[in-house]
Amino acid sequence: MPVQMNFSAVGFASTVALTWAFCWEVSVVALELKVARVF
Repeated sequence: MPVQMNFSAVGFASTVALTWAFCWEVSVVALELKVARVF
């Protein structure tokens, strides 16, 4: 049981990290496009 809990905790953390990284990438790309459009 503890192993399963540990595994799901790691899975949850990696999922959150991937989601955050994806959102960050989208934000950076959107910002770059906005800047490129202005100049």
